[in-house]
Amino acid sequence: MSTRKFETLTPRGKAVRVAQDVLSQLAAKKLSAMPGVYVDMAVPTGVVDHNTPFCSILMSSSRCEVCALGGLFMGLAINNKGITLGFTPDVYTKSICQPSGFRNDLVAIFGCHQLDMIESAFERDDMTYDWNDEVEQLENIKDAIAFGNNFVDPDARLAGIMQNIIDNRGEFRPCLRDLR
Repeated sequence: MSTRKFETLTPRGKAVRVAQDVLSQLAAKKLSAMPGVYVDMAVPTGVVDHNTPFCSILMSSSRCEVCALGGLFMGLAINNKGITLGFTPDVYTKSICQPSGFRNDLVAIFGCHQLDMIESAFERDDMTYDWNDEVEQLENIKDAIAFGNNFVDPDARLAGIMQNIIDNRGEFRPCLRDLR
């Protein structure tokens, strides 16, 4: 999908599209789910600087390890060719680990609480970013963790989360309680 067409989608439409692309990248073995890792992939040889489109780095990399948020960001980068690396990779390790600032791009599509639930389901732990969550939201985090505990394999867990987002039209709903 072109960046222009992607930008015309609603936030929930974008969420579905991003989740579909994460599933495609998992199936193609371009992404590998790894708890505790945001984004870790080798930087391709050649000139790579802060203006390099992230999509081109992903497409030229043989494999990328991601957590749920890292996977979502990679799906977003596939659809928004304007997202750039934003920093110059470490010249010694030549890898991209824990890049900053990506969460804001995802918040615009998913919202903070959805991201907290998605990451908590993947990590199978409370990964709440905003510690001012209300009791109802904390119950949703517990449901998200329980959802994640249904999957032993990280790739299957990430795929299950993405399929849930697709099935629920752009929202992660780990439990019927979320259907209010």
